[in-house]
Amino acid sequence: MFEDEAELVNALKLIEIDKFKKNCNGYEFIEGFQKTLVRKGELSKPQLTQLKRLAKQVYKYHNNL
Repeated sequence: MFEDEAELVNALKLIEIDKFKKNCNGYEFIEGFQKTLVRKGELSKPQLTQLKRLAKQVYKYHNNL
């Protein structure tokens, strides 16, 4: 799906929450992660771990599955 964590984080930045929440699970996490990236510039280790768990949903969003 994603080559590394940086690619996954970049994909996270491109998500439009309104579209994501219609078809994908975990939008509450994604929305929070985006806010954290804006405020702090990076995710904490626990947030990154959770984002990895949601990688399938991020992939699904970006590939219109």
